[in-house]
Amino acid sequence: MFNISFLYEKKKGSVFNEDYFINVHIPMALKLLSNKRGFKGISVEVGLDIKEPNLASPFLASPFIAICQYYYDTIENFMNEYSYHENKISDDLVNYSDIKPIIQISQIKIIKV
Repeated sequence: MFNISFLYEKKKGSVFNEDYFINVHIPMALKLLSNKRGFKGISVEVGLDIKEPNLASPFLASPFIAICQYYYDTIENFMNEYSYHENKISDDLVNYSDIKPIIQISQIKIIKV
């Protein structure tokens, strides 16, 4: 199994509309990609900054605002579907962020949920 991660790096002064991302963008992307061959799932994570008064540093900061991961049987299955819908999915970025995501493609070696 493979996952394709879209990582939105936290940058000072950047804009990221979490509500739009979770309630509009992700449902739109899922409608386009989830019923296709090889699709196994999706995860969306939102980074947290944890205040730890007992540590020397004032808090533990997440380097990413959000991470979205698509899970597919093969890279080819994802690429075939994503390339077909890429413009529609990518063009929606301006509606929720000015951060260009970092894209990481990984082969999953261990997964247990």
